[in-house]
Amino acid sequence: FPPPTAPTGFPPPTAPTGFPAPTAPATFPPPTAPVTFPPPTAPATFPPPTAPVTFPPPTAPVTFPPPTAPTGFPAPTVPATFAPPTAPANFAAPAAPTAPESTMARTPPPAGPKSGADDADLPPLPMHVSGQWTDALHETQMALVHQLAGTPPEQREWQTRYKYADAAPASPKDFVIRRQLRTAEMCNSLLRNVPWTRGQLLRDLQYFTNEVYPRRPIRMNTFGMRLSHAFGAWFITKTLQPKWILESGVHKGQSTWLLRQAAPNAKIISMDPRTDMVHWDKDVTYYTGKGEPKAGYDVRPFVDFALIDWSFIANKSEALILWDDHQSEFKRIIQAHKLGFRHMLFDDNWTPLQGDNYSAKQVCDETGGLCLRQPDFPSKKILMTDQFHMADKFIPLEDHQQNHKTLRSILEAYYESPPVLWVPAHMLHNTFGHNPKKDRGGVDYILPKPSHRLLRWMTESIIAPPLVQSQEEFNAIGLSNLSHSEFYMYANIGYGRFKESE
Repeated sequence: FPPPTAPTGFPPPTAPTGFPAPTAPATFPPPTAPVTFPPPTAPATFPPPTAPVTFPPPTAPVTFPPPTAPTGFPAPTVPATFAPPTAPANFAAPAAPTAPESTMARTPPPAGPKSGADDADLPPLPMHVSGQWTDALHETQMALVHQLAGTPPEQREWQTRYKYADAAPASPKDFVIRRQLRTAEMCNSLLRNVPWTRGQLLRDLQYFTNEVYPRRPIRMNTFGMRLSHAFGAWFITKTLQPKWILESGVHKGQSTWLLRQAAPNAKIISMDPRTDMVHWDKDVTYYTGKGEPKAGYDVRPFVDFALIDWSFIANKSEALILWDDHQSEFKRIIQAHKLGFRHMLFDDNWTPLQGDNYSAKQVCDETGGLCLRQPDFPSKKILMTDQFHMADKFIPLEDHQQNHKTLRSILEAYYESPPVLWVPAHMLHNTFGHNPKKDRGGVDYILPKPSHRLLRWMTESIIAPPLVQSQEEFNAIGLSNLSHSEFYMYANIGYGRFKESE
């Protein structure tokens, strides 16, 4: 194959005609500096704030346009004075438990172990709507709780420590504490200033346990309301039938659901600095978190109860407030009273020397928890807890006693909704004492682990007797299918009603 010659018929191309090669780009010379987007010298959109941007306290109450009245609900027919209905408003009253009402009355407890003159003039135990504690009632509670599903191993300790017959003798210090508990003024005279009876509570509990509570949206409401508190909030709300419900502290939304079941016609306003809801209600106005929008719901940025202008509620006696925000309840009580509200529920109504808020129950105790002190306890400072323990401070006993007098002077009724059954988890596993997170200026006080007898005496003086007090009531209400854990987390959920303004 001889080497090919150059192709014929295709002369080498000459330079393109009509398109002279440019010596430099004619159109886009390189810029010496960015033409369009010079770098900003400081953020143009979000300058760093000089103070927290989330919830700065305004210098004057923040005014929001009043929520519109709920649509689709006829106006409640219950009188504005909240005359309690004699039967549930929205359903037929279930049959009464098999045990007749006459057998539910409890006689005063026996004196128990004697200590000479120490027992001679002890005042009687407080009389609650659910009666008084007796030795027989303690024993019955142990037997009933043993029948619940999922009974934990800890119950053996409870069974042992509450078993009166086998208890070790009380010490002289135990008798001193018993006397201090029985003689302290704890709002006992206000406990029965409510119109409902234990018989009514039992009938409604039977309906609630079988028809309402099984429909709850959150099966195990950890750190929230369980059976005893859920029933207490539902029953009081159902009885009062308020037109407005103001819920301070929402958590996952279970309490909002309960309030709606009890008062379907009410306009509910719920406030919480966080947005942890699992259950939402389209007819609720939410002041939660940063007001993150949620399609179909009225969600606005969180504002604290004390900073909202409530003037759009013309008759504040038609409103019910639920305090479930771990703030000082005494602070909340004073705020509500000044604004003209009358009806309140206290969820975290802790016993003396427990909890993370200065509760109504603690203010009711004129001693500020010192009734639980041992005779040689040196300090008389009272720990005022607030804001989940983040604003604790010690106050003089005299200041606490003035708070006690103020509370008694403005309250017309004070009621603690009894536990359904008594499971003493807080009494057994929580310490009684001062445990401040901030103010260390007082004297820490931890009550030593109470003796068997003192544990009973403390229960009798501090805790309302349970609603269910017999095997017949237990069976009629249908408690055997409930888990033992449903009866934990009882913290004396309470109701307070202010005196009418003159």
